[in-house]
Amino acid sequence: MKARRAHGLIDLAVVLRADLADSRRSWMAGVLILLYLLGSVASSALFVYLLHQIETQIAASLEVASANSTGAMTARLWELEPFRHIIREIVGDEALAERLLRLPPLALFYGWVAITFAPILVVLTAAGSVASEIGSGSARYALVRTSRWRWCLGKLLGQASLALIGILLGGAGVWLIGQIFLTGFEPWASAVGILGFSLRGWIYSLAFLGLAVGVSQLARSQYRAWGMVLLAIIALWLLGYGADRLLGAGWERLGETLRLLTPQHHRLGLWYQDTAHLVPAVVYLATLGGLYFVLGHLLFVRRDA
Repeated sequence: MKARRAHGLIDLAVVLRADLADSRRSWMAGVLILLYLLGSVASSALFVYLLHQIETQIAASLEVASANSTGAMTARLWELEPFRHIIREIVGDEALAERLLRLPPLALFYGWVAITFAPILVVLTAAGSVASEIGSGSARYALVRTSRWRWCLGKLLGQASLALIGILLGGAGVWLIGQIFLTGFEPWASAVGILGFSLRGWIYSLAFLGLAVGVSQLARSQYRAWGMVLLAIIALWLLGYGADRLLGAGWERLGETLRLLTPQHHRLGLWYQDTAHLVPAVVYLATLGGLYFVLGHLLFVRRDA
């Protein structure tokens, strides 16, 4: 039993390493990660620019000298009702918004970037991970040496590792923008905040990663897999929308059950700093990713590769 388990772990490690190597050689994966990195840096630079413009307007309205650097009036800016309203609208919880406003602004901004755009990154990179090899026939060479389960699970872990690398690179780029352009930038507090939100964005993306790799096992081309994943995401959104309507119509138990099956229902928990909210969100999102992946695999083992 121990020898079989060790052999299975070796197979997983081999598939994971091969998947990362393939991704490194793939121009598409490299381009997508580069676009995510550039998008993160560009959006944070735009955030800093807008912050400077708003600080200039505040200084003019208060009839005080405007600072040439950005960030000198961030504390005062964060007290303004329009900004507090924006944060409340993003998270949908007034008490939570008040706690988030105590965090470094750039870390909070990257939290929104990571949670919003990391799922797009993983869907685009992972949807073809299995489908492309099934379509080309190269999957048969790998499946001679290991089981379908280990091969697919190795692919999933490889894509999860790739997504984590991309999200961390984006966070590092955002931190660098703050270090260079923001006055009063808190390097350590911002680094901790950005890292925390990077991991939260990655956790949120795991649900979509499981969905992408699960669907990828059912397609024979990368482009078909992308289309099928898009339809699946739309179906999950409609399921969540329908669950909200059921709650409003008095079907609380059914509505809550259906909401548990949708990733967007657990997104709010990732904004909290306490374990009472954060841990359940993490567990549910990881479980959903595993569920979507397993459902796709159950169909994959019944078909020809």
